[in-house]
Amino acid sequence: MTNDMPEFGLPKSRTPLDRYIGKYVLIDARSGNNVAGKIIEIDGDFLVLNPFQGGSFDKEKGLTRKLIEDDSIFNIHNIGNIEPTTRENIEAYCYYANEKNSK
Repeated sequence: MTNDMPEFGLPKSRTPLDRYIGKYVLIDARSGNNVAGKIIEIDGDFLVLNPFQGGSFDKEKGLTRKLIEDDSIFNIHNIGNIEPTTRENIEAYCYYANEKNSK
């Protein structure tokens, strides 16, 4: 006898954020911290971003912003607003912020 019975239960739920997987986004957080990067995965209650906009400190230049090629996580319950963007826009913002801070 074969098991040709249909599966019972609820289908795996999808979130409204699934459409952003593999895309670059700007996230306005409720806490006031803004985050930018590429969503590669949704793991439970967290977005996994890689690359993400971050900063590094240099004695001569001070704090510089750049895209960091590493994973970062962000709690989805802290999202106030999310907007699609491009890698070029994030890099341009980093360049602008670094130029503004160097003056």
